[in-house]
Amino acid sequence: MLRELLRKIIILFILFWEANLLAQPNIWCIPAHADSDLIIQYTGFTLKYNKIHKVSEWVAYDLVPYKLIKTAKRSNRFVPDPHLPRDWSAHSDDYKHSGFDRGHLAPAADMAWSAQAMKESFYLSNICPQQPQFNRISWKKLEDNVRQWARLYDTLLIVTGPILSTDLPKIGKGKVSVPANFFKAVVIYTHHKKSGIAFIMQNQYNLQPPSAITIDSLERLTGFNFYAKLPENEQNQIEGHIIKEDWTMP
Repeated sequence: MLRELLRKIIILFILFWEANLLAQPNIWCIPAHADSDLIIQYTGFTLKYNKIHKVSEWVAYDLVPYKLIKTAKRSNRFVPDPHLPRDWSAHSDDYKHSGFDRGHLAPAADMAWSAQAMKESFYLSNICPQQPQFNRISWKKLEDNVRQWARLYDTLLIVTGPILSTDLPKIGKGKVSVPANFFKAVVIYTHHKKSGIAFIMQNQYNLQPPSAITIDSLERLTGFNFYAKLPENEQNQIEGHIIKEDWTMP
């Protein structure tokens, strides 16, 4: 009798733990970071900011069903991040006549479920210099694919950002770094399926679909520990290989 009671308690604990885990995708998408890192959490995403490059090192967010329902109009009002000192932030003037678009990391279309999330997606901390055709065609195509996967799989955990180095070209008086490459890591995280994939794309126009790599490979390239709050056995499952049939390009 005692053994059966203990068994039921253990089952209830596991179900409670899993339910809470799956109920907090905004937490589980965030990479590991030090207490000294400049981390800012907004309505729809969390970012790690780099005041030297004046762009974010990564932006993390989740896509769940209600966030696919559009309720807010696109803002188009790019502004310095009000949570940063003025001389730490990029400014729109930095992009004028630079030849580069103000490219979103967390896409505005993924923030259309909330007027506040939409507004914050236009903070320049969520923006990077992107070659125009890359931003409007190549990168946008990958963003569109991610939204299609979200509709198919219910819950996605997403981390995206530039690959930064000390020798990058700069634009504007603020000397905003222009990345040569961008990355995106995507995880399906539901009761029934846990699967991951990553991409690196050059900051230039390319009609070819981006090549997929494992999240483990992306971690080695960037130095980030993605999805660090997930259980270790799930990290190994998700990050070490790609299940190709899960990631058919729509």
